[in-house]
Formats: sequence, structure tokens, C-alpha cells
Amino acid sequence: MTVFLLSTSMTFFLYLSVIACVMMYKSSEPSHVADQLTRTIISLTTEKIMEEEYEVPSPHEHAMEEAVEKERDGLAQKVALMTAILATIGALVSYQSGAAQNEAMFLKNQSILKQAEASDQWAFYQSKSTKSHLDEAVASLIENPEQKARYLADRDKQDRQKAEIKTEAEKLQAESRKLGEESEAKLRPHERLALGMTFIQIAVALAAITVLTRKRWLIWGSVMSAAVGIVCSATAFLY
Repeated sequence: MTVFLLSTSMTFFLYLSVIACVMMYKSSEPSHVADQLTRTIISLTTEKIMEEEYEVPSPHEHAMEEAVEKERDGLAQKVALMTAILATIGALVSYQSGAAQNEAMFLKNQSILKQAEASDQWAFYQSKSTKSHLDEAVASLIENPEQKARYLADRDKQDRQKAEIKTEAEKLQAESRKLGEESEAKLRPHERLALGMTFIQIAVALAAITVLTRKRWLIWGSVMSAAVGIVCSATAFLY
């Protein structure tokens, strides 16, 4: 609009300058020649200004512009709707993935704690075993029956405690192993959910590029990527 006004103003002032020159010429020439020249210039100026100011597009051009605008609006609306649906699905997938990951980490920490407790019990078991061997060795060297009986009784006590400690250590190890397996089972859905979320994000990116470039073939790439992401997410808990 600014360029149009500037062009019109320059044309108008140019013709005004020509008219001024004609007026100067009119003062020195016969009046009928100068009047005819002035009317011709004014007529040309008026036609030029009206042509620049009132340029009306043809019905065909107007129809083409409306069709293009409708097509663009329709594509943008479809892409916006698809993006909103994908964003909702992506939020659900992200929540499930985060929940599975957190639960897997919690189970893994519990497994590590149980394994640490089992290691402590095995260390206790080793100390009891060492003391039992010492009692037996001392009892074999002592000739006094009372002292020998006392060391042998202490050896038997250590052996009983050692058996209880061994049972507890094996129990803790079994619990640690079970928690570790549960943690791995919880982490497997997280991997597929993360993969599905990646494909959904790619689909959203392709949809945005489709709106910017107006290339419809990109929307099919977006749809295919979204389908792969949804299938990966839906089948995450089947493995």
C-alpha cells in the first residue's frame, strides 16, 4: 500500500510539473494550441491516476485466491487437530514411561539393599565358621576333659548359629535376585514406551513442517511415524 501511494504521488507531481511548463509555454504561444496541449495532459494524468488507484481483480483471480485460502485453512486445521491428538497421546505415553522407569529404579534399589544385607550375613557366617574351627582346634590340643568339653560345646553353638545365619543369607540373596528380575521386567515396557514417544515426536515435527512448507506428502510421513509410535506404545506391556 505504501509503494502504491508513493508511485501515485510521484506520477501526480510529475504531471503537475509538466502542466507548469505548459502554462509557461502558453504565455508565449497562441492560446488555442496551449489550451489543447493542457487538456491532453490533464486527461492523460487523470486516466493514469485512476488506472493505478482502481485496479479491480477479475472474478477468476478472486475465485482462485479464495480457493487457495480455503485449501490452506483446511490443511492447517487438519494438521492442528492431528497435532493436538498426538500431543495428548504423547503425554499419556510419557507418563506411563516415567512411572515404569521410577518403579524399576525403586525395585533395583531394594534389590541392592537386600544384596548388601545378604553380604553382611555372609560375613557374619564366615566369622562364626572361623570361631568354630578355632574352638575345635583348641579342644584337640587340650587334655583337660572339662575345658575340652567347654570348647566343644562352644563349637557346637557356633555351628548352630552358623546354620541359622546361612539360611538368612540365602533368603536375602533370593529376595535380592527376585527384586532384580522384577526391576528388569518393569524396565522393558519403559524402553518400548520411550521408542514410541520418539516416533510420536517425529510425527509432530513433520506435521509442523507440513504447515510451513505446504507440502502434502510430508503429512503421510507424519501419519506413518505416529502409527509406529502408537503401536510401539500399545504393545509395550505385551513383552
